[in-house]
Amino acid sequence: MQAPNSFSLPQDLPPEFGAIADGLNQLTPSETALGEGVKQLVKTKSLLDLLTKERGGSAVVSQVLGAHYSYGTIDAYSYAHGLLPFFRSQRERSKESTDYKALVSPEITIGESWKWTPESETKEHNDAVVRASFNALVEERSSHAASYTYIPKLGLVLAAEGKNRVALFRKLDLPIPALVSDQDYPDAKRIRLIYLDQVAFAILDDRYAQRLVSSELTRIILEPYGVKVEKNWPESYPSLERVLDAFDRKAYSADSRFNDIDMQPVQYRQLAEETIVPASIMEFEKGLRPSMLTIGYGFTIALMLSVVTAMFWEVRLISTISLSLAVTFYAALMLASAPLFRCQVQQLGEDAAQRHRLDLIEKFSRNNPN
Repeated sequence: MQAPNSFSLPQDLPPEFGAIADGLNQLTPSETALGEGVKQLVKTKSLLDLLTKERGGSAVVSQVLGAHYSYGTIDAYSYAHGLLPFFRSQRERSKESTDYKALVSPEITIGESWKWTPESETKEHNDAVVRASFNALVEERSSHAASYTYIPKLGLVLAAEGKNRVALFRKLDLPIPALVSDQDYPDAKRIRLIYLDQVAFAILDDRYAQRLVSSELTRIILEPYGVKVEKNWPESYPSLERVLDAFDRKAYSADSRFNDIDMQPVQYRQLAEETIVPASIMEFEKGLRPSMLTIGYGFTIALMLSVVTAMFWEVRLISTISLSLAVTFYAALMLASAPLFRCQVQQLGEDAAQRHRLDLIEKFSRNNPN
C-alpha cells in the first residue's frame, strides 16, 4: 500500500468523496518480484480475454486453463482457481475480515469485460461509470458499488461485482473505488512445487496434491512468493503412478471442481498392498482356506466318539482311531490359526485385511506425526 492520496483522482468528484478520501485504504502494486509477478498475471489475463473473442483463440485458452475455462470470457475466480494452487473461492474469507472501502490499482486487479469494454461504449457512458463508481463509495447501499476480494499475502485483487469496469479504469489510469474483503492464502512454507518432465504438482502440507493446469503461469507468482521449485518426486510420498491414478479417478467423480487429492489414503492403500505381514491360513480369502467350522465339527465329533467307544472293550480300536482323529483335527485347528505364512495384506480376507490396515495406519501415523 502507498500513502493516502497517492493516486491521481478525477477533478469533478463530489465533495462528499473528498471527505472520506484520506481515510481510504489504497491497494497498490508491491515494488518487489512478487508485485511484478502479480502485474504479469493481470496482463496475461487481459491477453487471454482478447483471444476468447475468436474461436481459434478460445481453443488456445482452453488448453491453457483446462477445466477452469469453457466458453466466453474468463471470470476472475476461475482464473485464480486455475493458477493458484489450493485457492478456493471469494466466500472463504480471512477470519477477521470485514468489508472495507478502498481505492484499488487496476494493475493488480483481475476483472472480466464480459458485458462491455471501454471501446464498445461511448465517452459519455464511460464518464458516467467513473462518476457512479466514486459516488457509490460514498453511499452505504448502492448498486454501483464494486465488490472485490483482496489476497494480502499475494497482493492480488479479484473482481466479483464491478468486473467490467476494471478495463476502463486501467485505460484511464485511475484507481477503482470498491468494497473489499480480504482472503487468506497458505503460507509459502506450506507449499511445494514439483515440476517433472510431463506433469507439475503443487503439494500442501506434504499431504494434499494439486495438478497444475498452467505450471509456468503458476510459477510466475508462487516462486517470488517464496515457494521452492523441485525437480524430483519425494520418496516419502506415495508412488507417482498411484497419485496419477488417483487424479484419473478424481476426474470422473462428483467432487471434481478442484483438481486436488488427499495423498494420505493413497499412501495407506500403497502400504496395505506392498507390506508383507504374518498371517494364518484362516486369514486368507475364503476360496483359499478350509472352513474353520468344518474343522471344529470334525474335532468335536471325533472326540465324543472316542470317549463313548472307550467304555467298551470290543470297540477299543474304534476309540483309539477316534481319539487319533480328534487329535488330528485339533492339530489342524491350531495349525490353521497359527501365523505361519507371510503375504501381502490385499491377499487376506476382508476382516483380516482391515485389521492389518488399521495396524499399518497406526504405525505410519506414529512414525509420521505431521
